[in-house]
Amino acid sequence: MTFNLTAPATIDVLLNQGRIYNINVGSLERRFAVKKGTASSFAGTFYYNDIEDISDKSNQIATTGTWDNRLIVRFSHNAAKFITADQFSEKITEADNAGEWKQWIFIDPKLATQGVWETKSQNVWDFAAPDVPPSLKNKSRWIEGVIRNATDFPIRYVESYLDSGRYDKFPDPTVNPFAVGTFNGCNGDHTLFTGITGGATYRIDLDEDHSFYFSIGFTDPFIGAYKAGVVASNDPEQGYEVASKEGGEIRSGEYHAVDKDGRQLVFRLRITAESGQRPRFCIEEVRFYDN
Repeated sequence: MTFNLTAPATIDVLLNQGRIYNINVGSLERRFAVKKGTASSFAGTFYYNDIEDISDKSNQIATTGTWDNRLIVRFSHNAAKFITADQFSEKITEADNAGEWKQWIFIDPKLATQGVWETKSQNVWDFAAPDVPPSLKNKSRWIEGVIRNATDFPIRYVESYLDSGRYDKFPDPTVNPFAVGTFNGCNGDHTLFTGITGGATYRIDLDEDHSFYFSIGFTDPFIGAYKAGVVASNDPEQGYEVASKEGGEIRSGEYHAVDKDGRQLVFRLRITAESGQRPRFCIEEVRFYDN
């Protein structure tokens, strides 16, 4: 089988058992996962023809073997192969390894240590947002939105959609890591029977190559209930459309990273929306450590 494309990759494997733990192909954002555990790690080259052959959540068999004293791994249906850069004098056992291809995104900057992350996250939850000015409270309808950023990453304001009303204080351009931002608004000047309703889009910059967009929604209408919502979208109007009395929650896919103690971890972004005259939008890292 001839393969036309290549990518650098690493494998975690026990050579004397032919037991693969995982194969990481970082540039393709793919990982072939077999089992958790600790094994020897080797660099090499991954050969393939079409990334769809290793699509997310596809199950395959990876068979270990020897080629030119190197470890070679052949995937079922001739989907791909992997060959180590190193040659080995020890015996490499042939074995079949059933695993699953998964999207594997590694975030480059080292994250806060577990202790620092826990402390700073709690400080974000405990922070009391500033009160709105009296002039705003004199309006018939007003809101103060609070953006709580309990993550290692800056959150950038992108754009807004207002179905009714106006901002009195625009969303902060950036909500820094482990910090709190606000915006507030009210019914429009010289308007009757209107409130403040709309949505806003934000971008979380994970590193130079990866960002996550989300849009929030909020309502304090002239007639009706307070609502809030959140959706994974770069369209602020979609944020407005998903707003509900119950609020909402979304989660990102998995990201892989290393903290400043050198510990490997997997995390997801969880974003929750709570309705009210002071709607709260909380962005947090949900971490899972390998050890």
